[in-house]
Amino acid sequence: MQEPAISIENLGKFYRVYGSPLDQLLHISGFSASPLRKRALFREFWALREFDLRVEGGERLGVIGENGSGKSTLLKLIANKLVPSEGTINISGSVQALFEAGTGFHADLSGRENIRASLAYNNLPAASVAAHEADVLDFTELGAFIDQPIKTYSSGMLARLAFAVATCIRPKILIVDEILGAGDAYFAGKSTERMRQLTERDDMTVLFVSHDLGSVQRLCSRVIWVRNGRNFMSGQPHVVIKEYLKFIESKTEQRLRAREMRLSRTQLQAMESLEASAVPLLLRLRTTEKGPQRAYGIGGFELSAEGRPVARLELGAPMDNSVGSGSYIVDDPANNNWGRSVRSQYGLTRQYGNFGGRDGHAPFVLSVDAADWANGRSFALSIVHEAASDEAIYVDYWSTPANSYVTLGQLGADGAGLITTVLSLPGHLIEEGIEADNAPSVAVVEAPPPADEPAAAMETETATPVVTLTERPDGAGRDVLRITSVEFIDEQGISKRVLGLGRPLTVRIGYETKRSVDDPVFAVTFFGLDGVQMTHQNTRLLGLDMGTVSGRGSVDFRFDPFRLGAGEYLVSVAALKFLDITNWGDPPPAYDRHDRQYVISVTVDSRHFKNLGLVVQDCSVSHVAAAPVDLAGAVRVGTRNDG
Repeated sequence: MQEPAISIENLGKFYRVYGSPLDQLLHISGFSASPLRKRALFREFWALREFDLRVEGGERLGVIGENGSGKSTLLKLIANKLVPSEGTINISGSVQALFEAGTGFHADLSGRENIRASLAYNNLPAASVAAHEADVLDFTELGAFIDQPIKTYSSGMLARLAFAVATCIRPKILIVDEILGAGDAYFAGKSTERMRQLTERDDMTVLFVSHDLGSVQRLCSRVIWVRNGRNFMSGQPHVVIKEYLKFIESKTEQRLRAREMRLSRTQLQAMESLEASAVPLLLRLRTTEKGPQRAYGIGGFELSAEGRPVARLELGAPMDNSVGSGSYIVDDPANNNWGRSVRSQYGLTRQYGNFGGRDGHAPFVLSVDAADWANGRSFALSIVHEAASDEAIYVDYWSTPANSYVTLGQLGADGAGLITTVLSLPGHLIEEGIEADNAPSVAVVEAPPPADEPAAAMETETATPVVTLTERPDGAGRDVLRITSVEFIDEQGISKRVLGLGRPLTVRIGYETKRSVDDPVFAVTFFGLDGVQMTHQNTRLLGLDMGTVSGRGSVDFRFDPFRLGAGEYLVSVAALKFLDITNWGDPPPAYDRHDRQYVISVTVDSRHFKNLGLVVQDCSVSHVAAAPVDLAGAVRVGTRNDG
């Protein structure tokens, strides 16, 4: 059996991550732990572990994966630029690695001088240096620039020179890490063809790392997907790339939904990682500004069903910001406005104030048993807090069907010490439209707790619900007609945020009315991230007369295909009271308007990797050939004589 070019077994590499430069100095000085705080000086970060790989001679192996997945560490270990922490690497033959254009070149020397220095460094015989130099000059096509100092070269010129020098030496194993990205399309095409010729003619093994999946698919005979420091998948290029694109799309989908919820993707992942038996409910405190005018003490939250507690979160208690506890505050100082845990005469509280968080709100998660959520028509949300006497502090709930935050009500403003506000939160049956008799409601109950027992304030009875709905400045008619849901549906009927280029798209707008409404106009508008309007459609422009609508229903805008090119877009939807298309000036009045509330992403798929522009138009093509002319100048016609 032929010996492989590269054989890797149980490979691992870890780095020491120090808490501070002092910790690193203490470790170098021989200390194993901090002499003052009696803790470890560093933690281990494993970039690769339990990594196995076999690469045959002459194979063109593509290596793909996210940034930070361990690709570059793997290649540096193979190139002997790093020492493994565990496992073995067996290499058969010489290795030439291109990690960065110009590595090993001297900036003040000319391109020609650097070529000769590199060839001499690789111990090439003097008789062959001239032939290799000519090969490099021919490939790079640098002309007169070859005799100029390389510090005057562009990144593309430097990439050409580095690649040509590395491949003219003909190593047994060539490693190329993203260097082709610095060149132009012409150079990338030449380089791809050169590597193909080298592997076919000289039995060279190539390891090619790139985020340009089109180049990987064209060049490589096999692809591995490195994920979280492991060889996650290996196989034919089109198979692995297809699965990798699915993974990237799912992460993009998660990021876009997190943006709509105003959470980081990590925080959203934490919510989604809870056990299947628990349903995480996302809520938040907010004001109309970036945060409240002063800091308010928040004692805790409790969710109950028919008087029975189903979720509880005491603020200021240990691990009130621990995701592992199921119910927790989303403690992110850069984005949110939760403050310190404070002990006062009323007990432990957590502060909500204007602490510089970008989004200004204070989110928290309450996890409910899946059975309780499935059977619940409504829940009572009790909030223990200082009276919000100076301003309005709202409590919002993230409604999955509506894909937006829904305002449940405000914190109470009257009372001394800690008081309790009780709000009604819609349950699963109401959220999904199965039970329509109950709606989000608000009630305020003042119940100061004993000074030495703040948790007692959580045990107040729920007041009689008072119906209220979220009111938006641009949707003053929501008490008549409101948008209840917005879905982006692909050709397979799946609601998603990441859509394929040139694929069908249906935007489905769900609505609900409180009374009959005559001829509303539904509209959908797409914007670029820079705010430029890309396209707009509404039922009036499309000739659909809605007539009189009542109760619940939905309006489908179908784009077949959806013509916007690859990129991310903001989407607005609206239910307009009327629209005069002959006199269309200021934004018309709306029953409900979700202004740029949704984000979608259009991506290229594995069939082609070219970005075709901001708009991909339908197009047909035809060809008319000129009639040929005979030698005598007579026009030939489409007849034939076989006699």
